[in-house]
Amino acid sequence: MAARNLGRERFRAVLSLAGVSVGIFCIVASMTLFESLHRSLREGMEAFGAEAVFIEKVPLEPDLDESGTFRWWKYLERQEPSYREFLFLRERASLAGEMTFSACYNDGKVIAVTEGWRSVVPNQLASGRGFSRRELSGGAAVAIAGASVDLGRDKGYIEVGGVRIPVIGTLKAGGVNAVGLVGDIDNAVLVPFMWAVNAQNLTPGKRTITAFPSPGVSESALKEELSRLLRGFHRTLPGGDDGFAINSMSFIASEVGSLFSTIGYVGWIIGLFSLLIGGFGIANIMFVGVAERTREIGLQKALGAARRAILTQYLAEASLLSAAGAFSGILLVMLICKLVPSSVVELSVSAATAAAAIAAALALGIASGLAPAIRAASLPPAEALSK
Repeated sequence: MAARNLGRERFRAVLSLAGVSVGIFCIVASMTLFESLHRSLREGMEAFGAEAVFIEKVPLEPDLDESGTFRWWKYLERQEPSYREFLFLRERASLAGEMTFSACYNDGKVIAVTEGWRSVVPNQLASGRGFSRRELSGGAAVAIAGASVDLGRDKGYIEVGGVRIPVIGTLKAGGVNAVGLVGDIDNAVLVPFMWAVNAQNLTPGKRTITAFPSPGVSESALKEELSRLLRGFHRTLPGGDDGFAINSMSFIASEVGSLFSTIGYVGWIIGLFSLLIGGFGIANIMFVGVAERTREIGLQKALGAARRAILTQYLAEASLLSAAGAFSGILLVMLICKLVPSSVVELSVSAATAAAAIAAALALGIASGLAPAIRAASLPPAEALSK
């Protein structure tokens, strides 16, 4: 009976269904994007290891004064981590496993690496080969190109800092899965650090020492040892500024999680406002339906229909309308997911997101249809038949 009644009022039903569909679309789309991007970034981070630490110039964790202003002046005079510090730590750090040094040049378009570079470059090789140990230690003039680097017609060579050097390999696109710890790998050219340090036309930028704890060693223990060694290297007095920052992958992961949680909440808020509009539409069509079917309600009651039966009928009608809107919104998001290339980001609607959206829509439908259903169930049979 609920489906038949909605079929008789197609125009109003479609308008109400559209409102619910828009709300569910907003919720499912934002949650799907949130889950997909979060999953991709998490997978990218896991490729490096959750306990990786980075020695850099500026800390990732905000260093704020009493007024909430970042103390940028405190780090203005700091030097970037040096290759000498890297060699010192590699020789002295007993708790560190793999350790590597990287340096960005020309605004990140050129990234110079040392041994262990694969631990900070997640992209797989698309063609060619990686650097050999001899090329890295000897500073050979060779390069590996990122997936988006334009090699021109002569794909065997590329100009770096005014010097034409051979390209020994190219990398696959990392996309959102590639957490670029050393920069935007897709748009960069990788070269041996010992070659870059002697190049004439390269502008130096950010430098990073990346260390991974040995098996059984905690992140905090490694950070403590690295800090102690570097303070000794710089002969830092007690209470003096370290001159370096030790950042961690765990902090990045927690900040990314917080960011995406906020995005998810915003999506839910936008969707709930849209759902409220759809809820008003459902309530409106239900009130109009009760007014137009007053004699029908009276006839049902005269034939013995209980108050509960009338209430259930109209609540079922509201639930059916909201469920149809929910399925329409979910199907629209699934269609868009199919249209987005997987090379950009892999989007898919999870069962949990779909179930949550349907549950929200059904709750809205029941809440919106409750007042009209109670009104219909409370109509006296004689009074309803007289109208």
